[in-house]
Amino acid sequence: MGYRRPILAGTLLVGVCLAGLALQPRGISLFGVVLGVTPLLYLIIAFCGVGHGMATPAANNACIELMPD
Repeated sequence: MGYRRPILAGTLLVGVCLAGLALQPRGISLFGVVLGVTPLLYLIIAFCGVGHGMATPAANNACIELMPD
């Protein structure tokens, strides 16, 4: 699979999450469940952590693989 796709996917997910935080969420109704501000922020930050968790190990692998001998 390589390291480029996880870096790209993780970085895009973090970017989307940061854009969601910049919109100053007020709360939403998700599948009939009303989420207030605090649970919505927890959800956005959790997805941001997932994206960061995808991108960081792949970036480390890229650095190790591309390191000169």
